[in-house]
Amino acid sequence: MSKNVGILTFHCADNYGAVLQAYALRKVISSFPNCQAQIINYVPEGYNYPVLSGSTRCLESQREKRKKFNKFLFEHCGVHTPMIHVVSGNEYDVYLTGSDQIWNTDIGEVAADYEYFLPNLQDDAKRIAYSASIGMDFKDIDQNLFQKYLPKFKSISVREKSYTGIISKLSGKKCEYTLDPTLLLNMRDYEKLIEKPSRVEKPFVLYFWYAIGDEDLGSVELVNTLVRKYNLSVKHTILSEKSAARRMLINDGGCMLQDGVGEFLWYIKNAQVIVTNSYHGAIFSTLFHKPFYIYYPEIRKCRQEDLVKLLNLQDRVIQGYVWPNKLNLDIDYGPISLTLNKEKEKSTAYLRNIIETA
Repeated sequence: MSKNVGILTFHCADNYGAVLQAYALRKVISSFPNCQAQIINYVPEGYNYPVLSGSTRCLESQREKRKKFNKFLFEHCGVHTPMIHVVSGNEYDVYLTGSDQIWNTDIGEVAADYEYFLPNLQDDAKRIAYSASIGMDFKDIDQNLFQKYLPKFKSISVREKSYTGIISKLSGKKCEYTLDPTLLLNMRDYEKLIEKPSRVEKPFVLYFWYAIGDEDLGSVELVNTLVRKYNLSVKHTILSEKSAARRMLINDGGCMLQDGVGEFLWYIKNAQVIVTNSYHGAIFSTLFHKPFYIYYPEIRKCRQEDLVKLLNLQDRVIQGYVWPNKLNLDIDYGPISLTLNKEKEKSTAYLRNIIETA
């Protein structure tokens, strides 16, 4: 008997990690025997895409990015249904919520109506959570909110290992630790999605960084050191040409933040080295066996820390100045792949079991 699984996740952002984790989750579930998975086209009411701004050329590139993301969701994620703002009724055999930061109520879209807790389903609807992410500090968690909704879930797993204890306590059932959905696929799965961008001239370091500001200028120093040492240009995520960080870059090869999902994967695969503070930036660097360095962001860093500990990559974490002779492009991915494959098997088996038994 076929089982229809409705996935509720944050798929609507023009964000590479958000879209690719939705893609991976649907693909993995659809690979299970007698399972059909569909991403519920839920968008929080009042959600706004980042305001388009800048020069005429910049505005046009932002519009093109939006089109590319919409096309990817339609062609590769099966998002064909009309947009909704409330998830109700009992249309699917199983409702699965996850992954990304769907339970981080510091994010306005999550706190607006708490739909990612599935509050409006019928009482007999089967709710499960796979690799849900909270992201907040423990002290900021609204325990009453979690105690109200989580007991209705049949199974719960989170992608931050450090949160399993508190979620077990608040839900009244054992919470498991599982991998982010993007880690359940392999490099070959993602290579099928790659699209080559049109603006690449020479070997480059990929500076994949979110929320670039004055506090992040130390990372520019590392990027420039890599550029000098290995004779590279820089592909980066700094939109503003007036940004202090961008003006400090040498061999500026241009911003890639307005490219599509397939092009993002191309940049990951073809970079000589990657510098990032992004969780999914580190994940895809690992999946493509690329040399990379990671900085922990000031907030919501537990997911990066958990990933680094899992893969034993502490020597790739940057916390201050690094002497040029200490920089290298050498990562032994042999033991990392063994660890990742074991965890992948466990997480995939867990996901399959909670769907089959729901």
